[in-house]
Amino acid sequence: MNKIKEIIISMALIIILILIAGIIGFSYIDNYPKVEVRYVDKIIKQKEVVTEYVEVESDIVWHDDFIITFYTQQDEGCNNITSIGVNLDKSWTRYFNFVAVDPKIIPYGKTVFIKIGDEIIESSAVDCGGAITGHHLDWYCRDFEEGYELMEKLDGNKVQVGWVR
Repeated sequence: MNKIKEIIISMALIIILILIAGIIGFSYIDNYPKVEVRYVDKIIKQKEVVTEYVEVESDIVWHDDFIITFYTQQDEGCNNITSIGVNLDKSWTRYFNFVAVDPKIIPYGKTVFIKIGDEIIESSAVDCGGAITGHHLDWYCRDFEEGYELMEKLDGNKVQVGWVR
């Protein structure tokens, strides 16, 4: 009999949590900025082009005056845990872009859009280093080769950085 009571109480708690999550989720959706969808071609290391949908928020404020550098875990003083606790050693991190920011300019957790020429790349503001002040992004790269490829991509292109305020 006690086992049945435990199951009923557990089910009731799960239903209450689902209802609370639904209420919080719907209020969050109502406050989310308007979104437009664009196609973005990404070139993968094997020279294969993949077209995917990327949501680009129409309320983005763009800036032309950012310095962009890159860092890796091999840099002196760096480790695998970011300022907000993201473990960059996890295998899933290779599917995302991360940047170190000055949190006085771009708050942690913001989605940061980096526009290089006609391409828009989405990244997450998850870190800050001692040298990252003002309008400076430090892009996390898994190794130096990836960093040098990024610098080649940036060279000679107009670069803009934006986020939703």
